[in-house]
Amino acid sequence: MLLLMVYPLLDTSLMGRVLLGLLNSAILVSGASAASGSRRTLVVAVAFALPALVLQWLSLVSPSVLIMRLLGVNMVLFYVFAIGHVVAFVLQPGPVTGNKLHGAIAVYVMMGLLWTAVYMLIDEIVPGSFNIAASSGHGWADLLFFSFTTLTTTGYGDTVPVTGYARSAVMLEQLAGTLYVAILIARLAGLYQPSMERGRSTDRHHGGA
Repeated sequence: MLLLMVYPLLDTSLMGRVLLGLLNSAILVSGASAASGSRRTLVVAVAFALPALVLQWLSLVSPSVLIMRLLGVNMVLFYVFAIGHVVAFVLQPGPVTGNKLHGAIAVYVMMGLLWTAVYMLIDEIVPGSFNIAASSGHGWADLLFFSFTTLTTTGYGDTVPVTGYARSAVMLEQLAGTLYVAILIARLAGLYQPSMERGRSTDRHHGGA
């Protein structure tokens, strides 16, 4: 959420680039922590997050084509891994807790970041895949804005995918954003157990005992 709040500061200046690096680093560390349900999972999460951290800072110092492509691939793999594990936790059987609600929100935000990385990777491999009407001068920030407007099906029209790969990714994000909200609400509603029903269930349990 903090990344979205400080979006206006993510420009091409040295301060903006350092701030972007710090925020992305914090996201990677917190994402690895959230996805680490066991020691084995933590090792895998760190294996994805650590190279991404290194590549993130290298891209700020020397943004070569190779570094940017490696960063894009690594970020995509990391977010897919983190989202998968947090979703598995959110959809576990049992009562709807605050942690599950926080996890559901985190997944939605990470989906926006995942597709930002996908768009960045596509634009690195096929330059000019996106026609940005009013660019901020920082491709990552432009694609971040585009990703979240696509995820929420807002679509202001200031950024247009012009290649087949870009359009395919945009359609997938639109479907993912819509289906995630619908499926999540249905699933959480199924897991939710009102207090009165829990009380009756407890009474039946004690009565049977």
